[in-house]
Amino acid sequence: MKQISKKMLMFIIGLMTYMNIFAIYPYDFEVDGIYYVVYNLEKRTCCVVPGDNNYSGELVIPETVTYKDRQFTVVAIASFAFDNCDNLTSISIPSCVTEIYEDGFDDCKNLDTLVLTDGNNLLTFSYFDITNEAHTLQEIKTLYCGRKVKREDVIHGYYVPLAFRFPKLEDVTLGGFAEIEDSDFKGLKTLMSVTIKNPVTTIEKDAFYGCNNLKSVTIPNSVTSIGSNAFSGCESLTFTTIPNSVTSIGYGAFSGCKSLTSITIPNSVTHIENSTFSDCNSLESVTLPNSVTYIGNSAFGNCESLTSVTIPNSVITIDNYAFRRCSNLTSVMIGNSTTDIGSYAFTNCAINEINSLNPIPPMLINQNVFDNTVYMNATLNVPIGAGEAYKSADGWKNFWNIQEVDFASVGNIETNKTKVIGDSGKIIVTGIDNTKVEIFNTSGQLIYSGTDTTINVPTKGIYIVRIGGKTFKVSI
Repeated sequence: MKQISKKMLMFIIGLMTYMNIFAIYPYDFEVDGIYYVVYNLEKRTCCVVPGDNNYSGELVIPETVTYKDRQFTVVAIASFAFDNCDNLTSISIPSCVTEIYEDGFDDCKNLDTLVLTDGNNLLTFSYFDITNEAHTLQEIKTLYCGRKVKREDVIHGYYVPLAFRFPKLEDVTLGGFAEIEDSDFKGLKTLMSVTIKNPVTTIEKDAFYGCNNLKSVTIPNSVTSIGSNAFSGCESLTFTTIPNSVTSIGYGAFSGCKSLTSITIPNSVTHIENSTFSDCNSLESVTLPNSVTYIGNSAFGNCESLTSVTIPNSVITIDNYAFRRCSNLTSVMIGNSTTDIGSYAFTNCAINEINSLNPIPPMLINQNVFDNTVYMNATLNVPIGAGEAYKSADGWKNFWNIQEVDFASVGNIETNKTKVIGDSGKIIVTGIDNTKVEIFNTSGQLIYSGTDTTINVPTKGIYIVRIGGKTFKVSI
């Protein structure tokens, strides 16, 4: 058979499309029930075309097929190649396939799983009529995407988010490429689970914005950057681990994750950008590493379930509104390097205790850093010898109760009926009844949060124990 050129193939497929001649399917050969035409005889490539379309169950398209002792590489899937295959449930497409023509899987009503094997070849969805929207693969619920995919019309190529091509996706695994594109899954309400694999390095801005049913995200240690608003509005997301490879988290990256209960920032991050965790209403615990130097505007604004926060010694600036409207925040520890705190940083909070470890009072932008009720009712603990400096400093002098505390002192602590003891690798707490206990190391990292009264600690040293709004230090 003579070689069929790409132009001729497109003409044949276009003719089938627009004249609706579905009873006549030209093909060159058939192997294992799959029908092919020669795409390029010289390069020994072929294209999957319609045949009897009696496919069912799980189908794996091979990388190569042999016809008359000649090996051909499969590089394309023609229009309507799998048209009306109602019994087809899963298909695996090899990395050598670089193009899927219009409606290649049209009316495959039960096709719910697609595997795009890892590879460097870009997979292109082609269209002859630029006014015709995609109907290809709209029933897919589970996707393994091991390479980049784009949509192309007859005039030019352009990127279309995966959410558009797969509007019913529930579970997706991504790998085999470096970046998850800007807005790739934005607004995809059906998405529930995402697994990201090596070698992905970047999650672009808005990648999963507004996926309000997304519950689980796995991020590998190859990722170095999470873009702005990448997971914003993922209201069902309960937990995710940010690996130590991540060096930058964009503004608003996790804002509006209303079900997120805890977060640990890796020690590779230096900046908590504006609104990164704002409106995370269920966030109870946040661990900030001793690498962070800046906490941005509204970074934790409106985190209503946050009860305590430890600002590590590395932090220099706490920006405007950083913890505004954390309505249950009762206890704050500010590290010894903080030099300035922005307007309204801690307003609309329930603070009853502040520990400021810097002997030089940080500059308060204005007196609106704290509420008047906090100034009047909260206890401000400052280092020994720093009392007079705080009592005369702008803003800090508004506190009615300023106490000097020896933050460096160690030993067993007893207050009222509560006793905290360090003994043989354990911290023992007595005199409490189902009260939350938080234990931090001297770098400000949370190592325990719960209601246990005997807690094992990893190494000997000094630990900060917080119970019921009070903060103590214990030596092990």
